[in-house]
Amino acid sequence: MKIYPVVAGDLSGTMDRTVFYKVEDRCLGRKKAQYVARALSEMEQKQRLMFGFMTKLGRSLKFALRTSLPKRPKYLSATNYFTRLNIKLCEVADLKSKEVTFDFENAVFAVGGMAIPTVEMTYEEAGRQISFSVTSGVDREFPGNLGSDRVYVILLESVLLQAYAVELCTRGDGKIVSETLPQQWNKENVHVYAFATDESGKETSPSYHLTFA
Repeated sequence: MKIYPVVAGDLSGTMDRTVFYKVEDRCLGRKKAQYVARALSEMEQKQRLMFGFMTKLGRSLKFALRTSLPKRPKYLSATNYFTRLNIKLCEVADLKSKEVTFDFENAVFAVGGMAIPTVEMTYEEAGRQISFSVTSGVDREFPGNLGSDRVYVILLESVLLQAYAVELCTRGDGKIVSETLPQQWNKENVHVYAFATDESGKETSPSYHLTFA
């Protein structure tokens, strides 16, 4: 970076990538550095596509992840923590067409040491309803498996990238709950994940992917 005196006298501001300023009654000029854009490597292009997809997916899950990921590193948001947990499931199938794939069946939405809830689901085509059957299961000798634990599911439409969480019941209730799919959703693109939290919502079980019975 070169600094040189300006013969023309008092000048200030920027002109033709040169910044003019005064120091001790002297008018100086400083040339701005010129940055030349370089082409991204194939790996960099893939990484940009993958993180772009994960950002979109994370945004759709923002509110659901606040429930499923209550504990995370202080410097990470819930969506950034979700990306860290799942980035390896994301791949660029075709760089030219910018096609990105994601392994939704193995996606991680909750981590923790609590017991996994027992949830089964069926689908009724006529009413576009998913029925969730929660099996009552309480073992007071098993930490994180109490009747007051809350059982949740996250519903995700993988093409529209829309999602929301539903609290079904407590672990001790063991009942059937129905949820009507949004009209724009295609059942074939719907993925459902179950997990449990303690009564305070601070501890969680691992999540797992449900399949239709």
